[in-house]
Order: sequence, then structure tokens, then C-alpha cells
Amino acid sequence: MFSIVQSAAICGIKAEIIYVEADAGDGLPMFLMVGYLSSQVKEAQERVKTAMKNSGLRLQPRKVTVNLSPADLRKDGSGYDLPIAVAVLAAYGYIPQEALQDVLFAGELSLNGEIRPIRGILPMVRRAAREGLKSCIIPKANEREGAVIEGIRVIGVSSLREVIDYLNGVEDIIPAVFDMKAVLQNSKADNGEDFKNINGQEAVKRAAEVAVAGMHNLLLIGPPGAGKSMTAKCIPGILPGLSLEESLGISEIYSVAGMLGENEPQKTPIPGATSYDLTSGIGGGREDTQAGGGQPCPQRSAVPGRAAGVSAGSSGNPAPAYGRASGVYQPHERKLCLSCKYYAGGSHEPMQMRLLSGWTVYVYGGGSTSLSGESQPAYS
Repeated sequence: MFSIVQSAAICGIKAEIIYVEADAGDGLPMFLMVGYLSSQVKEAQERVKTAMKNSGLRLQPRKVTVNLSPADLRKDGSGYDLPIAVAVLAAYGYIPQEALQDVLFAGELSLNGEIRPIRGILPMVRRAAREGLKSCIIPKANEREGAVIEGIRVIGVSSLREVIDYLNGVEDIIPAVFDMKAVLQNSKADNGEDFKNINGQEAVKRAAEVAVAGMHNLLLIGPPGAGKSMTAKCIPGILPGLSLEESLGISEIYSVAGMLGENEPQKTPIPGATSYDLTSGIGGGREDTQAGGGQPCPQRSAVPGRAAGVSAGSSGNPAPAYGRASGVYQPHERKLCLSCKYYAGGSHEPMQMRLLSGWTVYVYGGGSTSLSGESQPAYS
């Protein structure tokens, strides 16, 4: 018997619909999985078979073939356990195929049949809603994260047996509900830093204001203690609040990075730092995507012109980084804010750096700063 179940794959920071096809027929008993799978996905067959056994299900020995389509898209992660199990059970007749229409499944199975949380639930549910699906069955620990998306039923489940009972109409599960708009209305960007706490450095503060108002990139260079990182940390306080679309875009990146907790289904204006993707144009040959939304991320670079791979952790503010070699994935509007020290030689000559299409900021040894919008050669 043939069955098909819909799931999703994370490609960078976006989700793509995956069709999990299962066929249980005559032939030498085996469990075969195809469809450009990683080692994590190939190991799913052992988790699925053991979880079924420990859930009280006894399957007749048959030749079971599972295909994850499209076959030219690499499948990675443990989130395919649940859709594979549901597809196989539907092929054996334990679940009616009609119950699988317009439903997306995602989740990892433990050997005792429990369903564990996975990364990337938010972009998966968001993609399912755009595709017109009616329901998503996901791990219970991820249900608040998925319930952020409107227009789709999000069902949180704790075990494989609970999924079977729900799909057969034996058990009814109330969909999760979360009002994200109310959270955004009540949230405030309070990161504990404000421009009023900076004494002097009027030129630096003016440069930051111009960069924010004009959506320019910003580089601060100077000796330790000049106030570079503190200035960058204060910038979110003069930015407008995030819209719903911007907050969802940021939250998707945190979701893929596994940094959305069970009680933190979305990212509103984030304390200290939020944004940016560092593209391969800055150096390093790979992309590190960080939470976007047009808010600056105070970061430090050891050497001007070598900013690739910089993470906000160096300035004490955790921010997710997610890189993919298969393509460039950019979040919403993003601007780069970097701070770095002088070379070890201690040169007091002014340094300059042209970042993408932004302004060039000069910081001198004495702490003075000048701002220029003229075209400057790139620093190398």
C-alpha cells in the first residue's frame, strides 16, 4: 500500500516542502530509504522501527521503501522521524490516508516513542501556511513557537501513540494559540544602554545617528576604552520597534539556530544586539547569517577588513550564526556595525574602511572621530 506525508526541510533560514512517500509491498523484508539523505536521516529507520515497537505496534515483515522528495534536495536533521513513521503506518493501514491531507509533520522520535523538539519549527509552519496547508503536527515543546503563525492549526504532540489516536479520531487535541501582536505591542527595546550614558564623544554619537537614519553601515575603530562597543550597544535604543514581519524574520533565524526556548516563541527587539548577515563579500568565503530586521549588532573585529565569521559573543551578547555552503540566504533589511582596535603596532594614523555601500568612519588615536560619505578605496 502506498502513502504520502508532507514535511519540511530547512534550507539556510527558509523551509522547503518535502514529500515523504512510503510503500509497503511484497518482497524480501527490508527497510529502504532513498532521496539524498544525510547520515542523521538514514539513522531514522532504526529510531522509527524501535519507536513503533515500544508504542505497541507490530508490523508484518514486508519490503518497506521510503522516498523523500524532491530527490535533488539534501535532507538533514532528525525532524523527519515523525513524518517517516506516519507514512509507514499509513502504508500498513494503521492511519487513514484521508487524515493526512493538508497536514505537515515534523519531529524527532525517541526509542520509547516520545516526540522530541527540533530546530526550525517556525519557518516550517510559516511555509506550510503559505502553501495553504490546514494543520501542522509538531513536538509539544515547539507548539508555542509554531502557534505564532496565524491561519493554520498547530497541534503539539508528545508521543507517537498520541499522533495515531489523533489521526484516527480517538483523541482530540486542542490547537495551540499565541497572540504575537499583543506581545509586540507590549514589548520595548530596553537593553540597559542609552546614549545619555556616554559622556562626550559627540562626533561618534553623531556618526551613529547618521548611520541609523540613512540605513548606512558603520565601523568604529579606536583604542580600548574609547567607547566603541558601548556606542554600538546604544544604537537599538534610537531605532523604531520591529514590525510583525520583521520580528518573524528574526525569529526564523533564531529558530533555525535552536535559540528559541519553549517559553520564547519569538524575538522582539533583542537586548543589546540583533542583526546582520556577514556575506562572503566581506571575506572568509562563507556566509554567517545573524538575526536581522535592520537593527545593529555590536561586534568586534580583531583586524580591519577581516570581519567574516565575527559573532556577537565577542562583545558579550549571544547571537545566532548560521552558514550554508549551498547558497546565500539573507534575512530582512540588515546593516553592519563593527568595532575594532588598532593593529598591534599601535599606529596613530587614521584608519579607514569602506563597508558595502555605507559611510566611512575615521577614528584617531586620541579618540577623535570624523565622518565622510565620499567614496573611499576598500581596506585590504
